Amino acid sequence: EPKAKGAKSRRVQYQIESLQKQEQQVQVIEQQRDIALSNVRYRLKAPARQTQTAEPSLPGRGDRQIEAEEQDPLEGQVTRTEPVREPRIAGEEITDIAMDEISTKDKELYTVNQQEDIKSDAIEAQQQIALSGVEIPQQAAPEDTVQIRIEPFAPIVVPGGRDDSIFAGQIFLLRHVQIENEHLLQGFQLNEQRLIEEIHDSASRFIREGMDFCLGKTENKDAAYSAVMDFGFGSVTLNMMEMDPHWVGRQIGKLQVWYFSIVTVVVIAMLLVILSLWRAMNAQVKLAEQKDDFISAVSHELRTPLTSIRMYAEMLEKDWVKSQDKAREYYKGMRQESERLSRLIENVLDFSRIQKGRKKYSFVLGDLNESVKAVTEVMRSYAAQAGFTIQLEPAELEPITFDADAVTQIVINLLDNAIKYAHNAEDKTIKVRTRSEGQFVVIEVEDHGPGILHKQQDKVFDVFYRCEAEATRQTKGTGLGLALVSKFAQAHDGFVEILIAKPHGAILRVGLAIHS
Repeated sequence: EPKAKGAKSRRVQYQIESLQKQEQQVQVIEQQRDIALSNVRYRLKAPARQTQTAEPSLPGRGDRQIEAEEQDPLEGQVTRTEPVREPRIAGEEITDIAMDEISTKDKELYTVNQQEDIKSDAIEAQQQIALSGVEIPQQAAPEDTVQIRIEPFAPIVVPGGRDDSIFAGQIFLLRHVQIENEHLLQGFQLNEQRLIEEIHDSASRFIREGMDFCLGKTENKDAAYSAVMDFGFGSVTLNMMEMDPHWVGRQIGKLQVWYFSIVTVVVIAMLLVILSLWRAMNAQVKLAEQKDDFISAVSHELRTPLTSIRMYAEMLEKDWVKSQDKAREYYKGMRQESERLSRLIENVLDFSRIQKGRKKYSFVLGDLNESVKAVTEVMRSYAAQAGFTIQLEPAELEPITFDADAVTQIVINLLDNAIKYAHNAEDKTIKVRTRSEGQFVVIEVEDHGPGILHKQQDKVFDVFYRCEAEATRQTKGTGLGLALVSKFAQAHDGFVEILIAKPHGAILRVGLAIHS
């Protein structure tokens, strides 16, 4: 964020220690005496170079020679100045290279390669001396090698130069080289322009969006951040300014939006998972309750007809029935209860086969009215026992392909459902109709009972669903009848629906698709 009015910028100072004197050590190398001395004598006797008496300076790029000075250690004055050949580092020119390129590794390379440079210079010197006729006096040496002492580089600032110079002058890095009694100065000039360019390139890669920077001698009062890079012989100040004061705020705002979005998505996902788990658990609990109700209902449905059959059979066995008409009534009751047991067992078996995917259908071309009529004739006596009458109202239908057993189960369950739930109706007439509607043949069973509530119409076709609780219900049943009707309709690519009868009651319609 931008700094407040009157506040000072954040200022940090960095020590650039790549060429600091304290990190360098004096180096001492050994070389053959004749090569070292001949090299030095050739340099001292080389013609066409005069001692400079004006202000000393070092050559720049393009001039590969620098000045060598011999200094009197007692008086501290320059006693002799002769030109010497500038050393090379790993085969590269170092006169105008930037200071930051002179690393410790470069200095080590210089130390290793200096012997080769001196040796090559000595050979070149001997060849030129031989051509010029200069005689080199031979000196007797107690040893065959000589030590060469190389001191660390020391920075020197020479006033003048470019007006826009950051370091207020020309920067030279010089070092003292001693070969026995010969004292030489070696060094190079800092390429300030290239140094500034490299600092600029480095800073531009790390500056963030919404900021800008400039390099200068001093700290800028408008800078939000200032980094002072101290090279030992001078410093460069990197001033960073906020060009877009609200950039950080916008980025933080975007991060907050992303953070809250992610948190919101995670929370929603967790809520959905919890809701899904709750619904699954609730469904399992309801399914368990429905299974318990089913077992209770099946037990009740099995017990009632079996009790009646056992009672009729016991009375007939003990010859307690004196009238033949009464005996025939008992036989009829036994038959009806047996049929009731058969329907119950058939429903349970069909449901089990459907659940396991093992239910097989036999689709045969036939007359649907004949199958519906046969079922109604079988159910008339059962309906009459409950006080109902069945009216069959068939329409003229073309032969269609259907499964006769499935249609029989559909009609039986629809009639059984009407008899059970309309037992208190004033009009105990059940109408069975067939009709053709487009691509479907429809079977309708209409009763005039209390009907089915709208909120229960989608549930009555679920497995084990009962309109009344098992503990308080007054109607018989297992909750499988209408569920099987729906499954059989789906097997015929059809549908099942509930309509409201007039003046009251319910009409259950089952549609079977007509296949050519």
